[in-house]
Amino acid sequence: MIPDGPGKGGVLFDDDKLPILHSEELSGDSDLELCLLGGKFFKKGSRGNSVTKIQKCLIKLLSPAPKNTNGVVDIVHDTVLPKYGADGIFLHETHAAVVRFQLNHGLSPDGIVGKNTLKKMDNLLAPQSNNGQNDPNKSLTKVLEDLLRKNLGKKEDPNPGNDKIDPKDNDLYY
Repeated sequence: MIPDGPGKGGVLFDDDKLPILHSEELSGDSDLELCLLGGKFFKKGSRGNSVTKIQKCLIKLLSPAPKNTNGVVDIVHDTVLPKYGADGIFLHETHAAVVRFQLNHGLSPDGIVGKNTLKKMDNLLAPQSNNGQNDPNKSLTKVLEDLLRKNLGKKEDPNPGNDKIDPKDNDLYY
């Protein structure tokens, strides 16, 4: 049972939609799934298998930045987790990598892996299907452009003013 609100008891029905992790790297971890629901987060001091998974994802998603132009290597940005790697301990190095990831993807750079950061990581790692048609990050502009392009190729409606929606018209649904 999942409560509906403070002090209320409720049942989660089959038609209720819960966010789930889709990437192989992150799915199947109960702490990460709880994080995606907003019930947990990972920050400096966090430890464990979930942190190791986050660190491995950061290594995979963040490519090393080039050296500074003056020839001095920026150790924080030259490699993703240069000193400790994916050790399962969330300290300064992991914090810096999370901030870098958040900045690269338009998230609030607080260095904490919460539901938004985890969701972005999962979206980037999850296998893409349907040529991005079900991509939650697809902009409204892109969706409207796609619909307009589909409608331009259709013949004129022989019955103008007929505003009924045909449920068999698959172009209305993704």
